[in-house]
Amino acid sequence: MWCEIVFENTGSADGIAMFHQLQKDGLKPGVDFDWKYMPMWSVTATDHTKGKAVILMFREQAMATFYTLKWQR
Repeated sequence: MWCEIVFENTGSADGIAMFHQLQKDGLKPGVDFDWKYMPMWSVTATDHTKGKAVILMFREQAMATFYTLKWQR
């Protein structure tokens, strides 16, 4: 099961930096984590469209928790 983290108001350059940091930390894309950049996103169809966001998905809840705490603003 994948655990998803949404970093709101985070640009694509920050998402790419996060991707490279995860690789540097020894995680493998597509195996341990995946990511996507959303220039506009919405949580549900009834929500108003929100601004840009980077979404990280991790295989392990512990990794999701670690990086949430590491990169929270």
